[in-house]
Amino acid sequence: MICRQYIMGGLVQGVGFRPFVHNLAEQLSLKGWVQNNNGRVSILVEGDEQQIQCFEKKILFEAPPLAKPTIRERFDKTASHLKNFIILSSDSKTQRPKSAAGTPEIHLPADLYTCPDCQWELLHPGNARYQYAFINCTQCGPRYTIIDALPYDRNNTAMRSFPLCETCGREYNDSENRRFHAEPLACPECGPQLQFLPMQPASSGDIQRAPLVAACEAINEGKIIAVKGIGGFHLVCDAHNEAAIGHLRSTKPRPDKPLAVMLSPETLGEHSPASELHIQQLVSAVRPVVLCPKHPQSTLPPSIAPGLNDIGIIFPYSPLHFMLMDKLQKPLVVTSANISGEPVFTESDELRERLSNVINGVLDHNRPIRRPADDSVIHIINNQPQTLRIGRGLAPLELSNPYPLGDRTLLATGAHSKNTLCLAFGERIVVSPHIADMDSLRSQHVFEQLSDDFCRLYQQAPSDLAHDAHPDYTTSRWAAKQNTERHPIWHHHAHASSLYAINGEQGLPCSEPIIAFTWDGTGLGCDGTLWGGDCLSGKPANWQRQFYFKPFKLPGGEKASREPWRIADSLRLHCGLTPKNEDPLLYSMWQQNINTPSTTAVGRFLDGCAALLNVCEHSSYEGQAPMQLQALAERHDTTKFIDMPIVGNEVLWLGLVKWLIKRKPQCNEAARVVHNSLAHSLVKQACLVSKNTGISTVAISGGVFQNSLLVEQIARLLPEHGLKLYNPGYIPVNDGGLCIGQVIEAAARMQSN
Repeated sequence: MICRQYIMGGLVQGVGFRPFVHNLAEQLSLKGWVQNNNGRVSILVEGDEQQIQCFEKKILFEAPPLAKPTIRERFDKTASHLKNFIILSSDSKTQRPKSAAGTPEIHLPADLYTCPDCQWELLHPGNARYQYAFINCTQCGPRYTIIDALPYDRNNTAMRSFPLCETCGREYNDSENRRFHAEPLACPECGPQLQFLPMQPASSGDIQRAPLVAACEAINEGKIIAVKGIGGFHLVCDAHNEAAIGHLRSTKPRPDKPLAVMLSPETLGEHSPASELHIQQLVSAVRPVVLCPKHPQSTLPPSIAPGLNDIGIIFPYSPLHFMLMDKLQKPLVVTSANISGEPVFTESDELRERLSNVINGVLDHNRPIRRPADDSVIHIINNQPQTLRIGRGLAPLELSNPYPLGDRTLLATGAHSKNTLCLAFGERIVVSPHIADMDSLRSQHVFEQLSDDFCRLYQQAPSDLAHDAHPDYTTSRWAAKQNTERHPIWHHHAHASSLYAINGEQGLPCSEPIIAFTWDGTGLGCDGTLWGGDCLSGKPANWQRQFYFKPFKLPGGEKASREPWRIADSLRLHCGLTPKNEDPLLYSMWQQNINTPSTTAVGRFLDGCAALLNVCEHSSYEGQAPMQLQALAERHDTTKFIDMPIVGNEVLWLGLVKWLIKRKPQCNEAARVVHNSLAHSLVKQACLVSKNTGISTVAISGGVFQNSLLVEQIARLLPEHGLKLYNPGYIPVNDGGLCIGQVIEAAARMQSN
């Protein structure tokens, strides 16, 4: 007999690892114990040496699907001839296990969709948890959004106010039950409960109806109901009811932005010819919103995604979603319950107050949400999944830092729009879920709450802050008030550096220079102007600007992004042509450079092209004009492009604009020519830089590269010139990935200094 103790690191809490270890030890006739510590799991086993060797292999290679265990320490001890194998109470006080970098090794599990076993119980009459909206087990249920602290025990979660009943207690302690040590365990007798809250005074009949029945009847009547999910509320209505969709759009307000649709998997084919890659993402444990092509014969109305070829589809993931879909048997609009641009609501009182003109009722429950987590969003681009929004199921997202920080801890505050933040320590980067645009007080409050939460949960005190170099960003102003060493990071250097967050076989070695294209809708550049159409070369902490789009003026400044007709007229004026709108004020501003900053941004250039073609002259959401331009381009197959000469460091787009105006081609053809021209221009720039530097890897980051048509054209053209495209799908190319690049750029600078 021998006795061996293991200290396990990695993702081992909240994923059913302790019950797995217990049952494995019993199968191998081993005695001992397993215990949650401060971020790690300790295991002691006594028994036959061969059986312990077998145990060691199995805890690594047969662990639960969501666990990612590693053996941090292994040492032999004197056998005590224990009688059985038990799960000890968690130890959060006597041990503070440290990683190699000297920091507590905390891994927070993401929220998990309802597993197939729980789905079966949920929807089958006679089961004790039939139609119970809070069913879960060790392999599913809420995690990140209910955790208060580690170790991951019930009394450290939002479930501590729901004591287990006798039946649940037996399941919790039964090693042969799949709810053995499932911390969010609940049943109708002891767990959270649903409640339906009508916006108008309820009749006695309404009060007597079951909450789910009342909500479903309201949806069938064409009403809009707020439904409390895992990480916040959704606004839900019948996806076939155009009156309901119209009311939702006019009152939220969200006049044009696409709405996500929840479908049952068996009806997917009616609405989308989704590829195998799309389906893999839809059914994954993340259960994100996936942008899928819309079927020409789909009965979903065009108002779901006006002017676009794709629709955002999500499959049910929480028990309440499965119950709604089972009862209603129809597609549902499921969109974030928030004021546009703000974080999703998590409290019904605030939601009822601020969305009273939108909703007709609230399907609420009394399990608290500790922090918001909006749905993740995935697109398939160039035959690989591309994360557009890090959210529920993905967050907290764990990445490797190619420039380890040693004993320093860095908090990166992210961008002004599509904000996420991240915490970096040792070799780890931990990214928050999507927060919001940072224009509102509520967004700022959630940002501050989440920054405090991350530091507390991961037991880190930031020694450094990285933030966007733009001094007027809300996150930059917040950083300036902190008593911490600050690292201002140029916007597009952060975009380029974010490309290094995936290393190893699938990523970029930190020593490898790249040609990085950072195309987006403007960010402050090193020279004090607005960049966004740039070709950089180098690596983190050493970026060189090689080429950029010829600057053009934005009459009205920020207003131009919402009124693309202003950009179209500016492009005309740059070409020596008369503005279409003949607005004397705009012309005067343009000539005298009054509130008319210049930019190189390809995102704004695409806005202008869309307006030149009368596709979109006024935008109600960011990216509307380029998205609608892409949708038109996808309907034409011309290979024609207009060459963009390079003079000095400037890429000249004048010929393309003149062609659009003077030739007046068909709109679909013109939109395709715009995309072809941009793709060929990028490849042309890359070839010139490669010739001068010997670099053969081309990488892309920035919101423009959410455009699947453009990226697929680039991917097809580059190999013809001996160049390869690198595009790490885990990292949002939009500003949602900016905090990651801020960390890497700042860490690289620290090392170089």
